[in-house]
Amino acid sequence: MNVLNEYELQPYIYESADVCVWEMSLKTHKITYLSPSIELISWLPSGALIQSPSLWLNLIYPEDIETVTKM
Repeated sequence: MNVLNEYELQPYIYESADVCVWEMSLKTHKITYLSPSIELISWLPSGALIQSPSLWLNLIYPEDIETVTKM
């Protein structure tokens, strides 16, 4: 029996969930992983968000922008 470890299972979990999972390099501040569900949630192609990470700010409720940009 072949049992997958947690790292082998992650892609299956991320790709089947209705949430966006992302990973960013702390050194380069570039997105290194973006789950496919982002396209269903945001209606933006994942490639666009990887190329221009600031696009996600357009998805934030206007009243929350100030709080989010202070983080």
